[in-house]
Amino acid sequence: MTADGHPVVSAGLKHFFDGDTEIKIVKQVNEPDAIPEFLGKQKADMVLMDTEINGQDTLLLVRYMQKHFPEVQVLLFSSDKQAATIRRANYAGVAGYLYKNASMQTLKQAIIDVAAGKKVRDKAIDLGALTVPKVSSKPQKVKGSTRLFSPRETQVLKYLAEGLTNYEISQQLGVTQSTVETFRARIMAKSKRKNVAELIKWAMEMGLLK
Repeated sequence: MTADGHPVVSAGLKHFFDGDTEIKIVKQVNEPDAIPEFLGKQKADMVLMDTEINGQDTLLLVRYMQKHFPEVQVLLFSSDKQAATIRRANYAGVAGYLYKNASMQTLKQAIIDVAAGKKVRDKAIDLGALTVPKVSSKPQKVKGSTRLFSPRETQVLKYLAEGLTNYEISQQLGVTQSTVETFRARIMAKSKRKNVAELIKWAMEMGLLK
């Protein structure tokens, strides 16, 4: 099954795999919601999809699919090369991540490898992008102050470093998304950083993440 918001990509995939003796496209959709809807009625061994379809984050679907359709493998086919996105995908447990500038033969081999139970990563992906900074077990001190973040704020900081969204963090902690947003605002205020990228860099420099 393929899921992509660009008609030309879907058409290209259909044309390339039409008549292939090893791979058959059973369904093509252009909306994320259509993925679980189809899988709930018919069978597919794998979903080849983009990380974002028509402005919607498809990584939020991965955990849902793993819970409800654990036999279905997910291979991401995306132009998104951001380390945070790759970390989120890896954390979510996708079987593979391939950039859209890969050749069709490379894509076919990736599909075959994933079907065989192998993990696939685009050769251009820096393995360092998959490394998640760990929260230090040492007392958190900044410029001689006492513990800067509360235990819950420390958890949120860890998940932010992993590239998780507010929604995903709320699911991990079992709290509402607004609660996560409150913790996040406190962290940003205490650290005096303007965005998450600056926050993570600062936290690593201060020894809060390693």
